[in-house]
Amino acid sequence: CSACARILRPPRSMSEPASPAAHRPPLLIWTLQRSGGTNLTRRLEVLAGLAHGEHEPFNVEREFGHITRDWLARPDRATLDTAMHAACTQRRLIKHCVELVPWEVSQALAEQSVDLGYRHLFLYREQPRDRLLSLTFAGGLQALHDFWSARIDGLGYGVALIYSVMAISGVIDLPPPSPSTMLPPPL
Repeated sequence: CSACARILRPPRSMSEPASPAAHRPPLLIWTLQRSGGTNLTRRLEVLAGLAHGEHEPFNVEREFGHITRDWLARPDRATLDTAMHAACTQRRLIKHCVELVPWEVSQALAEQSVDLGYRHLFLYREQPRDRLLSLTFAGGLQALHDFWSARIDGLGYGVALIYSVMAISGVIDLPPPSPSTMLPPPL
């Protein structure tokens, strides 16, 4: 992708991962849910050989979730900055969804990562409607999974899920995409 080309130089071949690049500054991807951040991050991990950990590590249930939980339990900015600095000194690729943690956690991440020389990429979807629809459908699929997996397993579960999606799709009347959303952006 064009964003990747600006961030890193390509490996010797597209099938061969680059050697780990300890000399390159780490990268922080700022994004919203359903904007393509997971796909981009996975590609950068493999193709660029960037050191990485768990995606969205500051979500409460993730690797650095204790930083967010501590902030929520006792909002002390000095403690937050110290913990964020320690997390950022690992100098690895971070994908961060800003709407999933308190603003103060994102602000501390921004400040500490800038101080430690991170590069920053802001990833968003140009059509907010598409992102919101994707978010809605993803949540709906999770709800269908939760419903059917508690009642049916194996092939019956798959069939029930497929028929549920087909039934819901038949009820939803979405407007067709406009021609401008179907064409790639000009180079």
